[in-house]
Amino acid sequence: MCCLFTILVFLGPRFGALFWWLVQPMRWQTTFDTYLVPILGLIFLPWTLLMVVAIAPGLGGIQGFDWVWVGLAFAIDIMSWMGGGYGNRQQMYEYVPAAANPSIMPPTEPPVKPSEAVEQPAAPAAPETPAPTSAPPASTPPSGTGAAG
Repeated sequence: MCCLFTILVFLGPRFGALFWWLVQPMRWQTTFDTYLVPILGLIFLPWTLLMVVAIAPGLGGIQGFDWVWVGLAFAIDIMSWMGGGYGNRQQMYEYVPAAANPSIMPPTEPPVKPSEAVEQPAAPAAPETPAPTSAPPASTPPSGTGAAG
């Protein structure tokens, strides 16, 4: 167990699980019926895998308070996944911190109700001027139409 603890400290849970699998293969065979579950656990949930292997081969498997230890290991696995996403958020495409983008910031002033709105004085109306017309008056006949009269 001392070597396992040293490997966990310096290399992490995946190397510790691989080392333990090589040193005590019978413990792993009594815990799991197939190789698929340990391989998936090694990839996705290494702390939970180590806790299950440490607890399960006892009498009756995982019972009672043992589930608290498995749940704690699962929480550590989830936190390691979440921590990696939170730590690398600056490298994500189109990530903009809330302080740099005022459109997603909450308003600093409360919205004004319509009854509290202050009415602004109306702007003075511009004087209306008639639009100039370029068409000739209708009373004069057009020239060059050939009309005799």
